[in-house]
Amino acid sequence: MAQESLPGQEHPVLDAHAHALIPAIEAAVAGQPGAEEARALGLRRDGAPSAAVTRQMVADRIPALTDPATRLADMDAAGVDVQLVSPSPGHYHYWADPGLAREVTQAAGEGIAALVARHPDRLLGLGLVPLQHPADCQAALEHAVTGCGLAGVEISSHAGQPGATVELSDERLDPFWARAAELGAIVFLHPFGCSLDERLDRFYLSNTVGQPVEHAVALSHLIFGGVLDRHPGLRVLAAHGGGYLPGYLGRSDHAWQSERLSKAHEQTESTRITDPEGGGPDRGPGPAAGHGGGRGGPRPGGGGPGGRPGGPEQGQPAGLQRAQQRVPVAAAVGQARLRRPARADGDRQQREGGDRGRDGGGP
Repeated sequence: MAQESLPGQEHPVLDAHAHALIPAIEAAVAGQPGAEEARALGLRRDGAPSAAVTRQMVADRIPALTDPATRLADMDAAGVDVQLVSPSPGHYHYWADPGLAREVTQAAGEGIAALVARHPDRLLGLGLVPLQHPADCQAALEHAVTGCGLAGVEISSHAGQPGATVELSDERLDPFWARAAELGAIVFLHPFGCSLDERLDRFYLSNTVGQPVEHAVALSHLIFGGVLDRHPGLRVLAAHGGGYLPGYLGRSDHAWQSERLSKAHEQTESTRITDPEGGGPDRGPGPAAGHGGGRGGPRPGGGGPGGRPGGPEQGQPAGLQRAQQRVPVAAAVGQARLRRPARADGDRQQREGGDRGRDGGGP
């Protein structure tokens, strides 16, 4: 697609799922014991045959993951106007201590910013935050957005080890979520690794099953944990169609409506509930393909099992309600207008980005 056609296009084609490799990150972690342990964990989770497939797939795509000219040629061939570029999820390194994690996130922001600067009319970028260190996430977000001029950050579905896992509903992340909403930053959710471990070590199940599972769990934490209530301006974009959650909304709705969970949440009743007309005040974008809604508590009805009547506008968290409507991710991202937030140096240029893309680390 000719680049000069962009200014006259009302609805450019937006690709929000495309990764890049940042050599400086791997140089920073090289030789660290945690890096070797993480590789061993990945091999155990994937299984040797699946890991071999992934290695070859990435090797075949090194030019597209590292060379801007190859990236733009691929975009043109696919009819993509604007691409939102995120670091390869293999760069998360959530095992790193605070000091090394700071090096990783800074290298990610600066590396992606340098790539985007080569073609600022075609590329937007995302940085990283150290999810394993919730207290440091806000500073990393600000470095990526206000320091490097990126559109937001990329995160996984969780961080940490058994007994010390940081879920997305962890209240220690609230300052990060609040600042992301304030900046209008995109938070791109892309899992890396599934906690089902060796159960998925054959048939490439760690990817084909593991990724959708992790999405369903992570998005459920955002919805049921009240994150979207506390931070209604959040702009969350989930890769891979949101995983299994959209296909099993009835079960989530049933859980929300159940008496046991209603009691468990009676002190933190969700405001991410739509009124019968689906209206109410604008609660902010929320997750892509799952935002909007008004105030109110759970009401009878809903689309859960057991023959209970109802639909997306009756008694559901707004994230579930909007996802059930199957709103395209591209539309939600377009509404969010993936703008490049104000940089520290006063750069207030705005860009648009969106959905559809390729992945250097597996679909």
